[in-house]
Amino acid sequence: MTIHKAKDNSFKVIFNEPELFIDFLKNFIKLDILNNITPADIETEYEKEANKKSSQASSAKDFKYPPVLPIIFYDGTDEWTAETNFANKTELNDIFQKYIPKFEYELVDLNKYNEHDLTRFGDALSLILLIDKIKTADGMSLLNNLPPDYIEKLKVNTQLSHTKIRCKER
Repeated sequence: MTIHKAKDNSFKVIFNEPELFIDFLKNFIKLDILNNITPADIETEYEKEANKKSSQASSAKDFKYPPVLPIIFYDGTDEWTAETNFANKTELNDIFQKYIPKFEYELVDLNKYNEHDLTRFGDALSLILLIDKIKTADGMSLLNNLPPDYIEKLKVNTQLSHTKIRCKER
């Protein structure tokens, strides 16, 4: 994961935490296949793990890599204007079109989500993102105006997550 700003370090830590990353996927990426995703489904060294299970598995003709979902998470103050299509960001793309991987980054622009949208999620990630939205001293009022049931919902969802983690550890 490339870090472009010092502030991004905190999000690197958050998105390296499987439970928070899964909350992020479920809340912001609208793909039905992600509804039942678990930490075990998130792969890092897929090929190496496949070869441990079966020697030279990745050399087999029918071996397939898992899908890659390229995501841009943006929480800046300006509007996002950069290109999200990889081919359009590649020099000489008209000449090398055949050889350029074809994909678009999924843009998750935090500016498109208001406080109501975030509190609706009711998970630890929503609280982190609400705090991230506080850009000025005036923004502190955001925390004072949380819906009455939000904190209770957050407690319940956080306890459920911790229970799941403890069960997996046993």
